[in-house]
Amino acid sequence: MQMPEEFKMICRNMGQDIGLIAKTMPELTTFVTSNLTAHQKSSAKMYIDSMLTGEQDTEKLQEIWWSSPAQVHFSNDEQLVEFLKAVSSALS
Repeated sequence: MQMPEEFKMICRNMGQDIGLIAKTMPELTTFVTSNLTAHQKSSAKMYIDSMLTGEQDTEKLQEIWWSSPAQVHFSNDEQLVEFLKAVSSALS
């Protein structure tokens, strides 16, 4: 599945200074999803949920994330999965 623009928008919000903007996971998920419309949120949620179905192993999830426009990367698989789950929840 091709990476949708809505997911790329979330990833673009993950800039190098994100730690200065968001100190907690709720602050982070609110910030990275704040510029999406309701329709865009729905599309991004569908994509993220499809990533988390278990069909993708964590190596593939990291590959997808590293190919995104995000400037922040996760040092381990658990952090990435936790972040994606939190974003999915915030998009509900």
